[in-house]
Amino acid sequence: MHSDDVLVKQEETPQRRSGRFFEESAKLRSILIGDQRSLLDSSEVSLKGKEEVTRDEEETRSKIETRFSWWRNRSSKGELSTPLRKLLIAGLYAGSSLGAVLVNKSTLSQYNFNFPLCIVFLQLCFSILLLSCLHAFSVIELTPLNWNYLKALLLSSLFFVANAISGLSGLGKVNIPMFSAFRRLSVLNVMILEFLFLKKKPKGSLLRAVLMMAVGSCIAGLGDLTFNLQGYLLVFLNNFLTGANLVSIKRASRDAKLDALSLFYITSLIALPLVTLLLLLSDGTSLRSF
Repeated sequence: MHSDDVLVKQEETPQRRSGRFFEESAKLRSILIGDQRSLLDSSEVSLKGKEEVTRDEEETRSKIETRFSWWRNRSSKGELSTPLRKLLIAGLYAGSSLGAVLVNKSTLSQYNFNFPLCIVFLQLCFSILLLSCLHAFSVIELTPLNWNYLKALLLSSLFFVANAISGLSGLGKVNIPMFSAFRRLSVLNVMILEFLFLKKKPKGSLLRAVLMMAVGSCIAGLGDLTFNLQGYLLVFLNNFLTGANLVSIKRASRDAKLDALSLFYITSLIALPLVTLLLLLSDGTSLRSF
C-alpha cells in the first residue's frame, strides 16, 4: 500500500510540476499585464495633467491679452476718436509729469535724500521691469536690443542720463514753481536745436507762443525770493540737455525706425550700466552711510 502511494506520487509529480509551472507563468503574466496597464494609466494621467496645466496657462494668457488689448483694438477700429485719444494722452502725461516732480522734490528736500544718481537708477530699473512685464504678457511689443540700435542710441542714452541727473540736481535746489517756470524754456531750446540739426523750421504762431512763454518765465524769475544761482544754472543746463536729448532721439528713431516704447526701453537698457557705474564711483559710500 505504501509502495503504491509512492508510485502514484512519482507518476503525478511531473504533471503537478507542469501544472504548477503554467499556473505560476499565468500569474506572472497577469502581474506583468497589470503593471503595464498601471504604467500606461499613470502615463496617461500625467499627460492629461500636463495638457490641463498647459491649457490653463493658455487660457490665463489669453484672458490677460484680451483684458489689456482693448485699447489697441478700439483705437485700431477707430472707436476712440483722435481728439479724445490725444486729450487722454495729454492728461496722463501732465498728471505723471506733475506727480514725478512732486515726488522727486519731496524725496530730495523733505527727506534730505541728496542722491540723484540713486533716484535715476531706481527709475530706470522700474521702467525696464515694467516694460518687460508688459511685453511678457503681450500687452506691448518691444524690439530687442542689437548692435545697430546700440550704436544709434548711445549718444541719446548719454544725453538722457545727463538730462535726468541735472534735472534732479536742479530740482533739489530750486522751488517747484520756479522749476516749472524755467522748464518751459526747454521748448525754445528744442526748437533751436531742431532748426540747427534737423533743418526743421517752426511755424510763426508756434514761435510767438514759445517766446511769450519764455518771457513770462524770465519775469517770474525776477521775483524769486529763494534765488539760488547754482540751482538756476542746473535748471538751464537741464533745459539744454532736454533739447539735445529730444533732438538726438528724433534723429535716432528716424534712422533706426523704432517706435516710442522700444526707443525708451533700449535707451534705458543702455543707460542703466552707465548710471550704475557712476553711482558706485560717486555716491556708493555716502549712500551706504545714509
